[in-house]
Amino acid sequence: MRETSEWSDLSVSELKDYLRERGMPVSGRKEELVRRVEKNSIFQAEIADFPSNNKGFGRLLDRIRNLPFSTLMVISIIVVGGSGGAVVYGDEVLDFIQGDPDYVLIDFDTEKTREFAQSLVDLGHPEWEGRMSGTVEEENTANAIKNNFTSMGIPSTMDEFDVNMFEIGDEPDLSICVPGDIGNIFGGPTPCSTADVNRQITQFAHREDYVIQGYSGSVDIFHAENAEIVDLGNGSEDSDWPSAASKIAMVWIEIGTDGNTDLLERALANDVNSMITVNSLTNCNELVMDDCIPYFKGIDLTRFDFIPDSFGFIMVSKSVGTTISDSVINGDGRIQMRIDVNNQAVSTIHVPCGIIEGKTDSIIILGAHHDTVYNGQGAVDDSSGVATLQEIARQFS
Repeated sequence: MRETSEWSDLSVSELKDYLRERGMPVSGRKEELVRRVEKNSIFQAEIADFPSNNKGFGRLLDRIRNLPFSTLMVISIIVVGGSGGAVVYGDEVLDFIQGDPDYVLIDFDTEKTREFAQSLVDLGHPEWEGRMSGTVEEENTANAIKNNFTSMGIPSTMDEFDVNMFEIGDEPDLSICVPGDIGNIFGGPTPCSTADVNRQITQFAHREDYVIQGYSGSVDIFHAENAEIVDLGNGSEDSDWPSAASKIAMVWIEIGTDGNTDLLERALANDVNSMITVNSLTNCNELVMDDCIPYFKGIDLTRFDFIPDSFGFIMVSKSVGTTISDSVINGDGRIQMRIDVNNQAVSTIHVPCGIIEGKTDSIIILGAHHDTVYNGQGAVDDSSGVATLQEIARQFS
């Protein structure tokens, strides 16, 4: 509780916050707010019984004796029948009585943390570097973390959970072929086939130019098929989707574009063959200037009774989307999209847990996930977070 004169020192915003927390009106000038606070400045309290020789009660009295007189005028109302052992107290008063807790700062070795992070990266897939959930790389990483806990003298456990998870197989392929002169000759070889010797192929880099989306299935679309791509803009017009039936739908991610779950629902409802989303909204001009890089997104599986295993679903960068639009939709180019994903899998994920016994029944949980949701080294929390957690555990041990 505060002395009356202190309320005027608060800002209007602070006064309003105080009133709002107590369910009181917050309108009016500052003088009105101060009067309202002064009139209603009471605190929540409870009554606790202390025996007359209680150490906590004695500590309270000792602290009160050491207070300046002006503070005693305020705090004296908390003691009611002290000799009888009844004390009125509130949270703020308890904090005041108990004083500041004694904190001990632990050390933190940044070089050791860097070693932990590098060891996580080293345990990744030999080609893709990732530690995808449910893979042998993820399991090896979990075991390594558990072993680190053990070497620190920390008791540890390993829990396993079976979850629905997609599994990426062979490296995907996305490219555009522009037929050569020979492929365009009537009666000649099929355009963009191996016999079309002077064809031009633009190959896109997986994880840089495009990223598989969850829960894509497997699909094999070759240049020679001359698959049609339908540009649906941001995909918000339901009437446009039927035009992409049995074709590849391309949707531009911009303000107003729905998430992957809604887009996939529309695509499946309209018998779309596969879908390409183009990122033109986020991650722009950051890692790559004048471009918006693609990223992984999942879906809400609970919204689907069944996910087809032969529906291709990828996100491409803005520049790749523009190239597809110019070269394929509005040009003579032909798309090739080959994706190898088992989206019907159930995988086992592993959760190592180190346990440090404390002095009370309170539980503090520090967590970070060691797996990656894609075939890459992972985001900051996938590697640095787990490395930091291990260093904290090492210091505690």
